[in-house]
Amino acid sequence: MIFINKFIKHLHETDHGVLPDIKVSKMPRSMEKRILRAVRDSKKPVWRLAARLLAAVFITAALLGMSICVYALNENFRQYINTAAENVRKFLTREEELIDSKAVMIDSSVTDSGVILTVKKAVRDGDVTFLYYSLENTEGEFSGTALVYDTLVLERRVKTNMQNRFRYETVYENRMTQVGLLASDILYLLDGGPVTKVDIILPLNLTKEKTDEYRLTITGLSGVDASGSMSGKDDLIVTRYTQELSVEFKLGDIKEQLSVTEFEPMTEFDIQGRIFTIESMRISPIKIEISIADMTGEEFTFEEYPEYIWEPIDYLTGFWRYWTGNNCEYDKVWNDAKELNKRSYRCFIQYSDSASSDECVAVSWKPLNLYNGRSTVGYIFEPKAPIRPDDIECIYLERVDGLFYGAEGETIVIWEGTR
Repeated sequence: MIFINKFIKHLHETDHGVLPDIKVSKMPRSMEKRILRAVRDSKKPVWRLAARLLAAVFITAALLGMSICVYALNENFRQYINTAAENVRKFLTREEELIDSKAVMIDSSVTDSGVILTVKKAVRDGDVTFLYYSLENTEGEFSGTALVYDTLVLERRVKTNMQNRFRYETVYENRMTQVGLLASDILYLLDGGPVTKVDIILPLNLTKEKTDEYRLTITGLSGVDASGSMSGKDDLIVTRYTQELSVEFKLGDIKEQLSVTEFEPMTEFDIQGRIFTIESMRISPIKIEISIADMTGEEFTFEEYPEYIWEPIDYLTGFWRYWTGNNCEYDKVWNDAKELNKRSYRCFIQYSDSASSDECVAVSWKPLNLYNGRSTVGYIFEPKAPIRPDDIECIYLERVDGLFYGAEGETIVIWEGTR
């Protein structure tokens, strides 16, 4: 958090005597309310409540855009203030600390058929703007396998040259049918069971424009139950929730980007005698990107399947190339691919208990690139909750055949954190 970091920095750098004014940034109203509510509801002993109240005084001053000036502090009181600053951090969730402090808060809503669409905030990570919005069912639960839609459209309001009139131009558009469920092109996967509210993040490539007025429209919001489906299309059970939800909102200038850690580990690891290198890692609170290069570069075959020629990188992306190529009509190729892929590996991240106890698998991987004669693959991870770089305990590969085909869950740790 900018204001807390700056506050502590001034405390550490200043000797006895007068502390300088500390200019602090205004925080979102939701964070202010959370902190004040936590102080008000505290049931701790008086001395602990005093520490929390002092923390609240400083953070409230920050929220109100004030400057803090403290005179003639002795060492004990300095330590007390440091403790209070640490208490402030405990009031905030990871979302508030890592995301909201850099976000443009929006909070624009619209309701139809008991469903509330709320555009909450926007934040920038590199060249991508992430729009946070939620859907809440006030008349029941969202149930089934997943939430889907007919169209999802984001439009920008622009001025025409005719009598100060305005029109909307499309910035992002996606159309989906029930087949989208098979392609994992869904709005929200209800893998945890029925819920009344879902939070969704939409990545956008927005350029700087003169207007900051937008409109987000979702048509045909539905729940799809595929639990009893055989074909994955015709026999799906569909529940329609709303016909159209359309909300207008203003998106201000996002002046700060999310904090990002980038480095080049150049760490080598081995898969069946083939050498790979982790060339780069980029870690932000909401996305982790890893680039891995094949350093061997030698094609090979398996003795049982001499008709197929592979590259080492296929261990990471899966042995599917022949099935997805011109020979996909042959059953033999498909069956061979299923057997071969028991030798491939998936990439996971293990987080510390403070961040998440769940394993995190890459949500996608980039197409192969040829760089200086080497094949590379890029993994993209989207953690369930905002993370810090030191939350990552390790990154590892797990053989796809895992516990089911005799590999006993074979894993290869390819990177370990430095906590």
